[in-house]
Amino acid sequence: FEGSCLDCDSFNANVNEIDELGTPNWFFDNNCIDCTKKPSFQGSVNAPPDSSSDPLPSRNYSTHGDGLYWYQEDEEGSGIMTTVRTHSVAAFGALLYFSISFQILIQKTSGGGGEGTAVLHMIAGGSGPSNLPLILIPPNSRSLSYVISDLADMSRDVNCLSPPLPLNEIVHVRVEVTTDGRLRAFHGSKLVCDVVASSSPVSSASLPTSWPGELFLGSPHHPPASHAELLAVYYGGNGARMLMGPTKTQVAANKLLADDLITQKLFRLTLDIKLSSPPSPSHQSGQWASIFQITNETGLGWGPRARNPIIMVMPDTYRLAVRASNDVTLDRGCNPVTSLEPNAWTTVQIELRPNDRIIVHFNGIKVCQKRLWGDPWGEALESIAAFAYVALDEHVANAEVRNIIYEK
Repeated sequence: FEGSCLDCDSFNANVNEIDELGTPNWFFDNNCIDCTKKPSFQGSVNAPPDSSSDPLPSRNYSTHGDGLYWYQEDEEGSGIMTTVRTHSVAAFGALLYFSISFQILIQKTSGGGGEGTAVLHMIAGGSGPSNLPLILIPPNSRSLSYVISDLADMSRDVNCLSPPLPLNEIVHVRVEVTTDGRLRAFHGSKLVCDVVASSSPVSSASLPTSWPGELFLGSPHHPPASHAELLAVYYGGNGARMLMGPTKTQVAANKLLADDLITQKLFRLTLDIKLSSPPSPSHQSGQWASIFQITNETGLGWGPRARNPIIMVMPDTYRLAVRASNDVTLDRGCNPVTSLEPNAWTTVQIELRPNDRIIVHFNGIKVCQKRLWGDPWGEALESIAAFAYVALDEHVANAEVRNIIYEK
């Protein structure tokens, strides 16, 4: 917590403070003691792999209380592909309305037999539903079968079959169960599945929305899809998105990451940034170097929804400037005094919280907080469609980015 390892007693003692302040992040790694008995806090906890597999080196961390991000990395911090085999990623809260994103590569058409082989499986504990979701590759197929427990009858399943995936090509997949009761799947930005998630109408007020759960690569109930590889997996609440995985990307002008992002007035954005050199002083004329932007307007819009947020680099420095639009101005935000370390990865988190507070963290340490004084969008909207870009500007920073996650 805040850069220190805590034992379980210290973890439990700090939970109320975490919930009250909405704090940074809990990080769990091999240097910390695993706290396997979680109180109400829905953080990620490293769980031992099942007895049939060896431990996988992994990076797990919780984001905003209900999101889990997993991937493997090499010594240089780049993401590496992981062959699917039955492995418990983490004991974690299973959500009724969820979004799961992953990057997958299929090497060959699956063999025959049974229901198929498993890619991912979230299982709720106790009396909770068994599939939230289960993702299979059917026999003799390159398609993905998305299976969830029926919202109206948890003993039954609802499923949707995707078109075949290309061989030996990484595909970004997103699956969600929405609060209006639909199961949807996207391959890239293309909608490939859209079905009703219940056999009869249900009242969300009559259903629990979360259970203790466990996320698996593969599944304890099905053979693993050993002919498939995963690069990264993100599991979180409905509307949360992994916009970019662990493959580092050089910042380039107008690189569109998503044209169907549903933004929220209150959000959390997490990304890794490595800045190689500062912008030249010639950018002093107001054109600071751009890294990332979420906008609800087309082109270089300057209205009250243009920056939600934007991340820039100040001229001749390694300092970031963070802005979020509101009905007063689109130029309110934080300028952290702390500079990024040159040629090193920094995990940057930007949150817009109640009372119009914008807060910035570097590697889990708060470096900036400011009151914006204004309504984020200038009208009574809770969410709106938006675009996510790497550098929506011709003036781009000499930087790389990776691991971009947007959450409510």
